[in-house]
Amino acid sequence: MPPPDTDPTAPDQPSHRPAPTATDVLDLLRGDPHRAWHSRDIARILHVTNINSFRTRMSQWARQGLLHKTDRATYTLTSTPLTATEIT
Repeated sequence: MPPPDTDPTAPDQPSHRPAPTATDVLDLLRGDPHRAWHSRDIARILHVTNINSFRTRMSQWARQGLLHKTDRATYTLTSTPLTATEIT
């Protein structure tokens, strides 16, 4: 039986997991630095629920020089890795 404060007929609530940061993404990419990563694969591994928003963030990070966009929704590390203080 569900706890008394939950409604079993209510729609599923969205995840309250915080969105991945640039540092989270860069840490993942550093695990396989020569791989071209598709944003949907990164999103799946990092448990992202809003893929469209995540793809927008990835594009923004690429424009900022944090990532290198090699193709549509495909990213690699930049040739000059950034330090943690440069990612803010």
